[in-house]
Amino acid sequence: LRLLVAGRLDLVPLERNVACYLMGAHFQPAEVAMLRAHPRLLTNHFTTHLMLSKKLPQSAARMAAFNRGLKVLQKSPHYGEVLRQPGCSLSR
Repeated sequence: LRLLVAGRLDLVPLERNVACYLMGAHFQPAEVAMLRAHPRLLTNHFTTHLMLSKKLPQSAARMAAFNRGLKVLQKSPHYGEVLRQPGCSLSR
């Protein structure tokens, strides 16, 4: 993203919510204002992933808890609505 802000790249394929988080956490508002997300999504099928270290003993329990929570969210009537909402204003 730094290369994109610096004008060294024209395009960075990145999931919108990840881009929004990274921009908010690591860039100044003026830099964020320079960027836009393409209005067309690359895919209509989204998956959620959690990466945990196999070396940590608590990772298996955390993964199980994540999967249980995700199933509860996916059964919520608002889950699809939330997925369709942009995570930030990159689409202006």
